[in-house]
Amino acid sequence: MSKAQKFACFWLVGLGVLLCDQCTKYLVIHHVRPGDSLSVVEGFFRIVNIRNAGGAFNIFSDGGSSDAKRIFFAIIAMAAVVVLHVVVKRMKKPGLWHVVPFGLILGGALGNLVDRLRLGAVVDFLDFYVGSYHWPAFNCADAAITVGAAAILLREFSGG
Repeated sequence: MSKAQKFACFWLVGLGVLLCDQCTKYLVIHHVRPGDSLSVVEGFFRIVNIRNAGGAFNIFSDGGSSDAKRIFFAIIAMAAVVVLHVVVKRMKKPGLWHVVPFGLILGGALGNLVDRLRLGAVVDFLDFYVGSYHWPAFNCADAAITVGAAAILLREFSGG
């Protein structure tokens, strides 16, 4: 894979995730009122409309100035984009298996950054649960970051 192909793949995957993330959040914002939910699989999965002013899994969501948190998390996301770009630039073996996971993380970081800049908080809407046990609500950007990170770890631990 050439340098141009490597960056094209990285940015196309990232922009694809960003588009998917923002489109799904748009649908949720315009079709699910905050506090309401749509049951998809009764007793297991529903669509909700939650704003998360904190970080992953709602860490840092309590306390502190909301403007300070918005700036803090925006800086973290922008730094992640720069670091990802540098990592991809320095890749010695830039095959799809190496570039796509970083594109997934890029798109997730950009998707949540757009929310923070536009809305002051991230829109979370995927709610998995069993009885009263809930996984923290998340979104497509979060899922892309998780899948990208897992793929990188899998590749590293498998010797790829």
